[in-house]
Amino acid sequence: WWAEVGLKPEFVVYPAGAQQIAGAASKSWDVSSTGSPPAVLGSQRYDIVTVGLTNDESATNAVLARKDKIAAIKANPAKEIKGQQILLSPNSTGEYATMACLKKWGIQRSEVSIVTLAPAQLVSAYTGGNGLLAGTWAPNTYTLNEQIGAEVICSGKDAGAMVPGALIARREFATANPEAVQKFLAVYLRAVAYQKANKAEFMSYLRKLFEAN
Repeated sequence: WWAEVGLKPEFVVYPAGAQQIAGAASKSWDVSSTGSPPAVLGSQRYDIVTVGLTNDESATNAVLARKDKIAAIKANPAKEIKGQQILLSPNSTGEYATMACLKKWGIQRSEVSIVTLAPAQLVSAYTGGNGLLAGTWAPNTYTLNEQIGAEVICSGKDAGAMVPGALIARREFATANPEAVQKFLAVYLRAVAYQKANKAEFMSYLRKLFEAN
């Protein structure tokens, strides 16, 4: 599909949105897909523009708890969570959803101990027994469930937080290459249409992607 529109992209992968956005300063990428908090951060710091919205990620950005803690937390979240450690990746959709969940539970950010970790380190730390809760996103949520049986106790959707994904571009690149950005969007939209029309085939690709990650 890229070749059909005359593009030959090179893909750069980042562990999380914060590192991805910082990469714009060195022109490591031209167009990208990211979470809404990194997109907002990028617009303020690196002159990044949002050129499209991808999807509603509110259900897949969530707070997870260990199975043996869920009942107690649901019964009295303020009592169980205040003063405890919550593992988060900074400036991320996971952090945004977690803050919404804390608000839903009537808990201030200052009333918990936030431990900031990159996504891979967060998964390792939580599976290793650190922290009461972990705030992250798919596929990390699936990994934690598979490895230690952790379950979602509150998602962005549960807490009323809209978490849209964003398609972004460096303003300098977009201004100089508007047609390239349009072609990028066209291929993205074609991929979305394909996924909707070929769900079974798409799911097999998605499983392979998660296994590779």
